[in-house]
Amino acid sequence: MSGEVLVWKNFHPVENAEYCISVFERGFQYGDGFFTTALIKQSQLLNWSAHKARLQMSAKRLRFPELDFETLEQSLRNQFITYGQTDCVCKIMVTRGVGGRGYLPPETPDVQVLSMLMPAPDFKHQPDNVAQVSPIILEISPETSGVKHLNRLSNVLARKTMNVGFDEAVMLNAFGQVQCATQSNIFVIKDHQIITPRVNLSGVEGTARSCLLTLAKEQVLTMDDVLNAETLFFTNAVRGVQVIKNLNLNNWSNLQRKFLQFGLSQLQDLPAGICFPKVVGDEKSEIMKTFETKSPLLEKVQQAFLHHQYQNALKLN
Repeated sequence: MSGEVLVWKNFHPVENAEYCISVFERGFQYGDGFFTTALIKQSQLLNWSAHKARLQMSAKRLRFPELDFETLEQSLRNQFITYGQTDCVCKIMVTRGVGGRGYLPPETPDVQVLSMLMPAPDFKHQPDNVAQVSPIILEISPETSGVKHLNRLSNVLARKTMNVGFDEAVMLNAFGQVQCATQSNIFVIKDHQIITPRVNLSGVEGTARSCLLTLAKEQVLTMDDVLNAETLFFTNAVRGVQVIKNLNLNNWSNLQRKFLQFGLSQLQDLPAGICFPKVVGDEKSEIMKTFETKSPLLEKVQQAFLHHQYQNALKLN
């Protein structure tokens, strides 16, 4: 089935994937659900323990019933054998199903589990070391921060507004803190320390990110931190560790002005950690920050990432 997408619903094959979701489905109507996307290499679903932990966390945070992972894992094995490819991508979506009145969910939801196997993307011909600053600001949402829920409009807009020639963009949240990239978590190496933002206010607890938390320090990350870092890299479950050589700052002045106009003017008492840097530079000028792409710490990151991927994998054959 090379080049095709194989969809199973509630642990069984779907004959017509385009019509397997009801128009009354809460995941479709309200984004009431969550998902995870994993890489399958050499018949192993990499870093499964992290994906499983995030699915469990998401179910608990969004007040879903507990998931049946024994049935899910066996279903994934059966689906993988049917697909017939040793290397591919697996996406698992969980929704609250049909029911409830408006936003109010039913007391006993008919939880739906969809799993999709599809070809892995080819990153060979995409720019992998040039990023920009996104003009889209992430919302603050402590109740859902960390969860990879189905409401991803900020990320969609960030991808939509990315300029040609860039594969990723750094995103700030509404407090002016550097939070993530459009589809990745963000790390910097600064003063011989690996630093990544906390995900307690916004952002997603990435499964690739989890592989590196024993090496990294979690803290508020500002644009000043990024601009003064020696190394910048992103992590993504499918792409892995993406080291950035150049960060284009053309959007930075406009983004700063947006914060000053719509953010700072509306906040009387700024919570600790909110950062609104002064506007600098000409918005028409081309500004590029260059980072180091090789270092002993970066090699340690790569080794730790690969180790976790295979050590915590789910064997599918």
